[in-house]
Amino acid sequence: MRTISQLHSRHFRTVLALTTLVGAAACDPDIDEDIEDVEDVAEASELMAEFGEDAPTDIDAETEVTALRDGSGEFVGTRGAQFYLGGQPFRHIGANISLVYMPMWQVERELDFLRDAGIKHVRVGIANDAMSSPQMIDRLKKVVDAAYYGGGPRRWIRVTVALGGNYGGELWHWEKCHYANGTPVPNCGAPRGAIGLDARPNPWRAGDTGFYTRPVPNMALNMLEDAWLDWGHTAYYKQHVIQVVTAFRDHPGIFAWNIANEVNSSGSPFAVGLLVQFYRGMAKTIRDNDPNHLITTGLISTSWANMNDAQRDAVYLDQPNNPSNIDYLTVHSYDGPTAEGHELINGNAQHDDIWRANRRYNKPVIIEEFGMSGVNAFERVKAYFQERLVGPDADLQVDAIIPYGVTSNQTAEDWGTGDTPFSPRSQNMVRPYQALWGRWAGQLDGRLPLIVDNDNSYNDTARAKFEPSGAWGQSAYSGERWGANYHTTTTNGGATGEDGASFKFYLAAPACKAVDARWNANASRSNTAPFVVYSANNAHLGTAYKNQQIEGDRWVNLGTWCFTTGWNRVTLSRWSPAPGHLIADAIRVR
Repeated sequence: MRTISQLHSRHFRTVLALTTLVGAAACDPDIDEDIEDVEDVAEASELMAEFGEDAPTDIDAETEVTALRDGSGEFVGTRGAQFYLGGQPFRHIGANISLVYMPMWQVERELDFLRDAGIKHVRVGIANDAMSSPQMIDRLKKVVDAAYYGGGPRRWIRVTVALGGNYGGELWHWEKCHYANGTPVPNCGAPRGAIGLDARPNPWRAGDTGFYTRPVPNMALNMLEDAWLDWGHTAYYKQHVIQVVTAFRDHPGIFAWNIANEVNSSGSPFAVGLLVQFYRGMAKTIRDNDPNHLITTGLISTSWANMNDAQRDAVYLDQPNNPSNIDYLTVHSYDGPTAEGHELINGNAQHDDIWRANRRYNKPVIIEEFGMSGVNAFERVKAYFQERLVGPDADLQVDAIIPYGVTSNQTAEDWGTGDTPFSPRSQNMVRPYQALWGRWAGQLDGRLPLIVDNDNSYNDTARAKFEPSGAWGQSAYSGERWGANYHTTTTNGGATGEDGASFKFYLAAPACKAVDARWNANASRSNTAPFVVYSANNAHLGTAYKNQQIEGDRWVNLGTWCFTTGWNRVTLSRWSPAPGHLIADAIRVR
């Protein structure tokens, strides 16, 4: 059995070296001077920034690696019906995004977009019958490294990998080699393939579709046949899975292994039995080759798969000396107009599996794919998040929601999942969705930044409020905004009276926090916009003057201050003697 020290000793050496330095050093701007002898100070500081005082400090070097699946260290784990990370509950917002076959410049841009929204979990697919397993592993490693280690500031995003898929057809990702308007993509030589290794011609199935022979109703796609569940998955898929999970078994950037996306059967009792055996067998295979990471099915729901209660239990219920090796449940839920072909495909069956996760199986549950389209889609999404994350019925709450069709790019080269009617891009609502995710990310996990938007419908009003004076008006003229709009006014030439727009945030205990702000830049803006900082007891902590003619559409640091218990605030004042417009868009407290 491999040990913690064998698996990721470098990370834990830096954490252990910091054990005696945690305490008040979290707010000490000179902390680097205190730990200059620690190997890789930057990485050590980032580890402490992620885990804070809950960083693992009592690790026994001989502790078996299976203990990591309780979420006490860098690997995500479970404790009962909750995810844990760094010793704390880990509820979060994620994103389904086709990163693996994007060019890396696009990967980097998308990951920065997600990081800024507080996204800590992405789900990707890797199956491509035109590539070998080592080639897929290489592409995946670039993405996982960029998501977890990359960025400035570091992203800390973990990746769930769908190892296979139920649907054959064109790989509708970035291997397409043509822009949406038909123009060839320069230097795009990689072939496109079908979604799934077992689409390849093989000795057992004639033709060029392999085991993908079962038609998808009302769609020009085929699904995997029942024989694949029985024995055909051993043709390519099983060995492919072993290679992939073994390659990443020590990588803390993996969130979980998704056995296969939405695999089902023809629906007969015998075929459903084959499906159950497939999930149990592959879960054990993955666990035997990677004891560190979580495993899940990728099912839409057990009802969608025609499982009865005994079959559900066989997949998800852990029994003495007979673990299922499935760590959490998945549900895929969509809603949209029937005319678009996107009616509520899962009925209300997702509610049943959420209840089962919480009440019968005592395991976390993720809405692993989610989207709404049609009239008032965004407002319905906001209501869904509220109900599923903090709704009145705790038995129907989930641990994470992972929207489908997430891309930030709205230019001609964008296609793939970003073209679905459920995607923010297709709805022309990228900014509002990003702000919605950011609001919930900070509300679900206190280790993540708290964002205060100028639109209180995006705020957790128990912790964040925006209060402008009557001199400020709302605008959506500039596309460079956080959420749906921003507030604006002009300076008052230094006249007496703040007449400001206040971003307020509540702290349950005194804490030192960095504060960032956003605005849209323009030559008409003030070059000395005064952000005035107050503690909850109304003490003036300082003023940060910022040039709003530059650094637009990004988080700009205002400074770090030590705040008191209660409602603290950052007020964008009209006091500035420099003429021009002022923009109050959002602040971030971290």
